Amino acid sequence: MASPSPLKIVIVGGSLSALMQAITLHQQGHSIQILEQSPTPTPPSHMAGVSIGPDVLAFLSRYDRVSHIPLGIPATQLQTVDHAGQPQPFLRIQRTMTSWDALYFRLRANYDGLASDYIPNPPDALPTFPDESPSEARARARYDYGQRVIDISEIPSTGKLAIVTESTTTSNNNTKITTTTTHTADLVLGADGPRSMVRQLFLSPSPQSATTNNENHRKYAGYLAWRGIIHESQVPATTLSLFSSNMTYNIRKHPTHGSHIIVYHIPGPNGSIAPGTRYLNLCWYQNVAAEDLPTLMTDFHGVRHHTTVPRGLVPARIWDSQRALAKNVLDFPEPYMELLRMIDAPFLHLITDYPPMGKTWFLDGRVRLVGDAAVFLRPHIAFSTNQAAMHARLMGELVGRDGVGGGGGGAAEEEWEYRVARAGELHWARSVWFGEYFQNPSLLGAVWHDAVRYWLLAAKYWVRYWCGWVDRPVV
Repeated sequence: MASPSPLKIVIVGGSLSALMQAITLHQQGHSIQILEQSPTPTPPSHMAGVSIGPDVLAFLSRYDRVSHIPLGIPATQLQTVDHAGQPQPFLRIQRTMTSWDALYFRLRANYDGLASDYIPNPPDALPTFPDESPSEARARARYDYGQRVIDISEIPSTGKLAIVTESTTTSNNNTKITTTTTHTADLVLGADGPRSMVRQLFLSPSPQSATTNNENHRKYAGYLAWRGIIHESQVPATTLSLFSSNMTYNIRKHPTHGSHIIVYHIPGPNGSIAPGTRYLNLCWYQNVAAEDLPTLMTDFHGVRHHTTVPRGLVPARIWDSQRALAKNVLDFPEPYMELLRMIDAPFLHLITDYPPMGKTWFLDGRVRLVGDAAVFLRPHIAFSTNQAAMHARLMGELVGRDGVGGGGGGAAEEEWEYRVARAGELHWARSVWFGEYFQNPSLLGAVWHDAVRYWLLAAKYWVRYWCGWVDRPVV
């Protein structure tokens, strides 16, 4: 249903959260321009596992026009494996597991009709409104890459926003040329992740000091994640059956190398979910002292990475020492070791904390943070993608109701803050609690502190609901 006043909306960032926002608002009749800083038309492959939560399912049931193509693989049980290699069931669950790539290209197919190996034949036309041609509908869905946002400001007396971007090209003589462009919009959404430039611009004293201040807020949590995928055709049948239809974890206690590992299926190449074509996704969280990070975060070219060493760039000697640690020090059960031996191109990323900052909208509501830019969760509660879908639904409700960027003020703004910032604060506290428990199960004092913080926050919000101060619970 079209908004009373179609808007020009700029979305900073081009990943999952940005695309969910774009699809929702485009189908309300707004003109959408995504500004993605990656220099390539599509981001590099992540091949990371993604859990499809209820808000994502609701989003897809409403907007997915390629639903005939399967997206994920069901997981029905949470279990561990003992040292004899026998499964130990823990909890019956209902989860749908997919990969970042499969979901990204599905969203692109629905947003701007991008064809890919995952969705080779997207719908020919985007949804249109009365008296609108297919070409006009497609013109309302832009995805511009290589655009790094450096400033956002009000344009005096117009009610519009100016978004300044930099793009870099290389001339025929290999000279780099930087071009500055100014875009205009009625509404700007910062969907650019935990290193959000939009967040830096509005929550730092000045753009010049934004990077430093941002990094002071984002803290290393004391552990990192090693990730890898194994094509299931490589896995012996007995081991494969152990992991099938399950999310399988194992916690290893150690004074300095506390770890937990989790394994589950994700779609294979081009999103295939047929047995024999899928991947097993492995994620190993390991406590690592901060002083050891410079070595681990330096790739085989000698380049130091801040948060992620991409797939294929981890030096072989580093990965060999990790596998030796898993076998000789942590004593992982053999089924996990079997998978670790099969992974030859892992990638790793730091687990970091970027606590909720409280405010998620600026300039009278015409600039808003969504997804990981608003609240960056640790991965253990598998809620980040679900949060992105929830924010897209809330934005659609807010813009559709208020008409002019949701900047109606008053109760509408209070409700947005309550349902985005406060809910995010609660989920963030839960993600920290779970992460500390998995990594430090013997440190009862610290884990107890994180649990108490979560339950006190939850109690505060439920009391507000029971007392009638708000018309719905925070989550």
